[in-house]
Amino acid sequence: FWNCPICKSQMEHPALIEPLKPLKELEELVSKKALQRLSFEGLDKSEDITEEKGRFYKDPLGFAMNRFAYYPCFICKQPYFGGQIRCDAGNE
Repeated sequence: FWNCPICKSQMEHPALIEPLKPLKELEELVSKKALQRLSFEGLDKSEDITEEKGRFYKDPLGFAMNRFAYYPCFICKQPYFGGQIRCDAGNE
């Protein structure tokens, strides 16, 4: 939701710096956790990341953010790993 729908670059404006600061911090924390999970699950060597024809070639963060779900804890508000995103789950 940070990116311009046309050029796909991250939207920025001085008026948005302070209001978006908590979201930027959350994004950094989730990104760090997602990369750790990627390594933990051994997916950092996935062909989608390492092969030139891979969807996420040289973009492990993009791969991780597309694959893992994180949710805020109801009590402490910190993000936790909620599992892999499986859009095809239940399709038979």
